[in-house]
Amino acid sequence: ARSMPTDTGRRWFDQSEAQGGAEYEYFTAFHWSVSQWTSAGAIDVAPVNTAERVLNILLVLFGLLFGGSVISSLSATMMQFRMLRQEQTEKLSTVRRFLAQHGVAQVLAVQIQRQIRERMSTGQPLMEREVPALGLLSTSLLTKLRANMFEACCLHYPLFRWWRMLDRGAVEVLCRDAAEFAFLVPGDHLFSVNTDS
Repeated sequence: ARSMPTDTGRRWFDQSEAQGGAEYEYFTAFHWSVSQWTSAGAIDVAPVNTAERVLNILLVLFGLLFGGSVISSLSATMMQFRMLRQEQTEKLSTVRRFLAQHGVAQVLAVQIQRQIRERMSTGQPLMEREVPALGLLSTSLLTKLRANMFEACCLHYPLFRWWRMLDRGAVEVLCRDAAEFAFLVPGDHLFSVNTDS
């Protein structure tokens, strides 16, 4: 800063040198830079030549942009969280109304609501049907995607390993047309009596 050109013959630290030593000068510079970045307002140090004024203007503009982007990012995150909470509250309210309208016993209704709350808070992995854009894929690329997702599970079993050695394409078609993930939590049943599996 001492070697910067000045068109007025003065520099911002001329006044700080008169008031204190190097320590005061450093903390004054730090205070000034924080006030520019955060747009917190003026302090007792002001630009006294063109180069300092240009730097001051650039830092104020950058501080406004940076502060605005941080605030907008925080606002978007808070709105997303609020919408998620509102959606969960509406789902629980609908369940409570359904249980009340159908005269479900209080003990059972409490168990149902507790399990729904627990499952909403765990966050299930996305299922393929929840990603509509995958419907835009060609059949060959969808086959490769599903084979990549399911083949490792199928190959745990000797029959599928043997089948893959004979005809790799058939196992890929099996993965595309017949395989599906099911995410279960304790207490769920994969198969039930007298139902198709």
